[in-house]
Amino acid sequence: MDHNSIIDKNTFEIYEHAEDYPNIFICDKRIAPSIALLNKKGYKTLASCSGHYRLEWNDQKDTSTYILFDKIYEFNYIPNSFIKEDRDNKTVIESLTNLIENNKLRDRFEFERELDIKLKELNDWVNNLPSIK
Repeated sequence: MDHNSIIDKNTFEIYEHAEDYPNIFICDKRIAPSIALLNKKGYKTLASCSGHYRLEWNDQKDTSTYILFDKIYEFNYIPNSFIKEDRDNKTVIESLTNLIENNKLRDRFEFERELDIKLKELNDWVNNLPSIK
C-alpha cells in the first residue's frame, strides 16, 4: 500500500503519480489533504508526519503527528489533542499517540482509530482556518 501523496509546490494539488509533475514534494497520504489546504490558504509548511504504527518499537513509546510551518504563525486556537510550540522562528503543532499500552505494543486497529480521530480533528481545524493570502 502506498503511504505517500505527491503535492504540487505551486498549486498544492494532490497527485497520484510524480512522473508528470516535476515541481512536487512528498507527504504522508493521511495528512496530505490538510497540508495541501494549509499551503493553499497561505500557511506554508516545511515538514509533516501523520504518525506511524511501528512493529519494532525499540523503547519508542509514542509516535508524533505534526506540522512544521515555515515561520511563526498565531492561531486563535489549535485542535484539542495538539500542542503548539514556536521553535527557531517556526511554529510546530504536534500530537503524540501512544504505541505502548500495559507494557506491550498496542492493538493496531485501536491505534489507527485514535490516529484517524486526530487527523480528522486536524483536517476540520484546517478547513476552518481563514486564508491569509
